[in-house]
Amino acid sequence: MKKITLIFLIFSGILQAQQKPNIIFILTDDQSYDLLAVQETP
Repeated sequence: MKKITLIFLIFSGILQAQQKPNIIFILTDDQSYDLLAVQETP
């Protein structure tokens, strides 16, 4: 019975980890569009 409980806890943890969204939050200070290299500016 202990093995079944352990297996259930492991699989429920794996399933719970897959449901989390992938969110990246980047916070910068004093940055404008002309400072980014994606605008092809040095």
